[in-house]
Amino acid sequence: MAKIDVSVKLGGRLRKLAPVDRDGIKTEINGVVDRHSRIINRGVLSLHINQNKNRFRQKPLFLCRARLWNHGTRVIANVGEYGIWQSVDRALNRIEGKLIQEKERGLRF
Repeated sequence: MAKIDVSVKLGGRLRKLAPVDRDGIKTEINGVVDRHSRIINRGVLSLHINQNKNRFRQKPLFLCRARLWNHGTRVIANVGEYGIWQSVDRALNRIEGKLIQEKERGLRF
C-alpha cells in the first residue's frame, strides 16, 4: 500500500497556536488519515482547516476543506463542524464516499 502525502494548513485563529499544539493537531490528523487509508490509499491529500468565530456550547466552528489528487482524479470536500476532529473526520468520510462513487462509475459496462 502506498503512502498518502498529507499537507495541513491551519488558518484563522489556528495560525496563532504554539508550535507544540500545531504538531499535536497534525499528528492527530495523520492518525485520522491512517484510519481511512483502506480507501484513500494513494495520492496527495491537502487539508485546510480554518476556525470560525461561531460557537455552540463553547465549541468553535471549524471549516475543513479537503482535496485529494490520485490517478488523475481530483476529489474535493468542504465541511463545517463544531470540533476540529469532527470536521476532519467528516471531510475524509465524504472523500471516501466520492472515491467509492468514482470506482463504481468506472466498473459500469
